[in-house]
Amino acid sequence: MKTIAKRIPEIPASGKKSEVAVAYGLTTEELSRAMQDFLQNEGFDGEGNEYHSLHDWLTKPHGKFIDRTPWQKGDNWNL
Repeated sequence: MKTIAKRIPEIPASGKKSEVAVAYGLTTEELSRAMQDFLQNEGFDGEGNEYHSLHDWLTKPHGKFIDRTPWQKGDNWNL
């Protein structure tokens, strides 16, 4: 298992998306995708691992599977 971040800052980065991406060694597109995944997956990576913040999501190892379902998990569609 590996982390999303290519570099881990000493303290969690904040500020503009471009500054945060540089701090973690990512492009802004990679950071945007990771942010979207974190929100859509509600902090879970699909293998029972829970991440409490975006910093944890970026810096801690993930399972192999990340659920990229485009809807919220709580949605109940009657199709």
